[in-house]
Amino acid sequence: MSKNIHPNDLVFINYLSDKLNIENLTPDYQLLNNCLSKKNNYDTNNKLLTLFLKINENQSYKDFSLFIMKKLVFNFKNSKKVIDDFPSNFLNPKIISYLIQNKLFFKYENAHKSMFDILINDSQNIDFFNFSLNEEYIPYYIVIANKYIETLNSYLNAFNLSLIESKNINLYANYLKLISKLYDSILNYDNLNTLIDSHLPLFYQIIETNIELYNFNQTVKDSYKYTNFSNLLNDNDYNLILNDLENYINNIKYLFNCNCFFKEFQNCINYQYYLNHNYKYFNSLINLIPFFTLNDNNTLLENNTIYQNLYQNIISNFNNIFENTHVNIYNKIKFIKPGNYNIFNTVERLELLLIIYKELERFDENTGFLERNITRYNIIQIITKIDNIDLLKQIKKDVFDDFINLYISELNKLFDSVCEFKNKITISKLTRRINKLDKYKINLCINLDKLYNSYSILYYLINNNYYHNNSNFIKKIWDLLSYWIDNSSKNRLFVLCTICNNLEDDKLINSESKKIIQELYIQFFQNINNLIENNDFINYILENQYYYLEDSWNLTRELIGPLNINFKINEYISVEKIINKFQNIIHSKKNIDEIYNSEIPIEFLDPIMMIPIKEPLEIPETKYIVDKDTIMEYLSFNEINPFTRNELTKTDLEEYNNQNEVKERCIRFINEFNDWKNKNKIR
Repeated sequence: MSKNIHPNDLVFINYLSDKLNIENLTPDYQLLNNCLSKKNNYDTNNKLLTLFLKINENQSYKDFSLFIMKKLVFNFKNSKKVIDDFPSNFLNPKIISYLIQNKLFFKYENAHKSMFDILINDSQNIDFFNFSLNEEYIPYYIVIANKYIETLNSYLNAFNLSLIESKNINLYANYLKLISKLYDSILNYDNLNTLIDSHLPLFYQIIETNIELYNFNQTVKDSYKYTNFSNLLNDNDYNLILNDLENYINNIKYLFNCNCFFKEFQNCINYQYYLNHNYKYFNSLINLIPFFTLNDNNTLLENNTIYQNLYQNIISNFNNIFENTHVNIYNKIKFIKPGNYNIFNTVERLELLLIIYKELERFDENTGFLERNITRYNIIQIITKIDNIDLLKQIKKDVFDDFINLYISELNKLFDSVCEFKNKITISKLTRRINKLDKYKINLCINLDKLYNSYSILYYLINNNYYHNNSNFIKKIWDLLSYWIDNSSKNRLFVLCTICNNLEDDKLINSESKKIIQELYIQFFQNINNLIENNDFINYILENQYYYLEDSWNLTRELIGPLNINFKINEYISVEKIINKFQNIIHSKKNIDEIYNSEIPIEFLDPIMMIPIKEPLEIPETKYIVDKDTIMEYLSFNEINPFTRNELTKTDLEEYNNQNEVKERCIRFINEFNDWKNKNKIR
C-alpha cells in the first residue's frame, strides 16, 4: 500500500478491508487505493465517482458508498477550482438528493463553507453542473436564508460596517438568483408565499448594505484623481475596485428585475397597502427607492415605470413617513441625498431637514451609527441646491440657531482635518516617509473639497445679509472667522493657494486642489468685506475682543496680502486692503477695556467657559448661574444638564427661568456683579 496515503484515508482502507470481501472486489479496491494515493484532481474524483455509481445501488455496500461520497465531498471542499477537478455529472439531481439525505450538502464544518456555498459562490459552477433548486427542499432553503442573514449581521456588527465583503457578494446574489428561478417554476401557492416571505429579508439586506459598498467604491474612484503616485492605489488596485463596482451593479440590476422581487414592488405601489400588510419590510423599501430613482442609475431598472410610480407615492406621503414612529433615523437619512433636493423645497420640509441635522448629534460611532458626517454633508448639499434665501428666512429662529451652532462646529472640524493632513504631508516630506504621502494627499484633498462645498451655505447666507438682527448668527460667524484666521496662519494653510507658487510648500497638493483652497479663501474674505460694513457685527467684536488676535491678522496680511478678491463685476480689492479696512474700523471704535484692581471673582464667571457672565440664566437642580449664550450653544449639542447629566432642553431652561423666584435670583446676580465692578473699577 502506498506510503503517501493520508492517515484518515488509511482508516478508510482498513475499514474496507474488514467489511468487504476483497477477493470479490479486488479490482475496485486496487482502484480505490490508487485514487487515495493521488492528489485531488479530475482523474481521482472521476474514478471515485465511477466507483460510487457502481456500488451505490447495492445495499450491501451502503456504508462503503457513504465513505466514498464523504471523500468526494472532502475533495470538493478543498478544490481550488471544482469545475477543473470534477466531472459535470457529479452534482446531478440524484446525487444532490443523496447528499441532502446524508446531511452532506448543506453541512458546515468548523469555519469552512458548506458544499452548497462553494457550489453557488461562482456562477460558472452553477452552469457547469447545471445546478438548480428543487421545490422539495424549500424547508432547507429557509434555513439557509436565515443562516445567511445571521452570518451577514454578525459580520456587519463585528466590523461596524454597512457593506459586505466583495468575495461574499456573489454567494448571496447567486443564491437569490436561484431562488428567483425556483419561484418562477412553483405552482403551489403556499410554497410561493413561504419562499418569498423567507427570502425578502435577505434580498433587502444584501441591497441595503451594499449601497454603502457602492458609495465607498465611488469615493475611491473619485479620489483616484487626487494623486499621481501609485504607492497607495496602483492601476491594478483601482481596476479591481471598478470590477467590484460593476459586479455589484450587475447583481443589483438582475435582482431588481427578478419576477419574485419585482412583483413584491408591484404590490406596494400604494405605499399604505405595504405599510399595513407588510410593515416589517417597509423601512427597507424606503431605503432603496430614492437611491435607485434619483441618482442617475435608472438604467439599472428595466421596469422603471413601477419604481417611478412607487417613488412618487412615497414622496407624496413624505411627511406621514417621517412622522411615523416606525421609521427610524437610519431610514430617514436614506431620503437625504443631494439628488433628492426637490423633496425639501418647502419651508416645512426644509425645517424638518434642519431638525434632523440636530437629531444626528445623538448618533455617532459609539452608538453604531456611522453615517452622521455624510448625512450632514448631504443636508448642506441639499440646502445649496435649493438656493432659496426666502425659505431659510421663514425657518423658526430656534431651529435655525441650533442648525447654525452645529453647522459652524462641523465646518471647524473639516477645517481642522485639512490642517491636520497638510501638516502630516509636511512632516512626511521632512522625515522622508514617502509611503505615507499619497494617503495624506488624498485625505487632504477630499476634506478640502468637502470644506469648500460645505462653506457655500455660510457664504450664501452672509452675501444675502441673513445675519441682520440675528445675534447668535453673528456670534458664530465671528467665532469661525477668528478661528480660521488664527489657525490658517499658524498652520501655514495659506501657502497652498496658487498665489504662493514661489514657496516650498506649494508642491504639497495638485493644482486643482490649490485652486479650490484659493477660491475658498476668496469667498472667506468676500464675507469679511461684507461683514465689516455691519454695525452689529463690529459691535459684537468690540464687546468680545478676546477673540480678536491682531498678530494672526497681521501674519495673514503678510502671507496672502496680494490676493485679489472680486467683489463686484470687474472690481477687485486685495486681501491686504480688506484687513487694513477691518483693523482701522476696530481701532477707531475700540473701547478702552475696563480695568479692575483685582481679578473678577469666580462667582461672576461662567462656570463652563470661565468668562464674565453678561446675561445670567440659572440651571435647574443646581441653581448655578451661567451665561445665556454659553448654555444655549451647549444645549444645541447636548440636551442634558452639564452639571447633573439629566435631560435638559432649551424649552425646559426657558420655562424654569421664567419663574418669578428664579428671575429674582438672576436680577440679584446682576446687581451684585455691577456693585463689584463699581467698587473695583480703575478706569
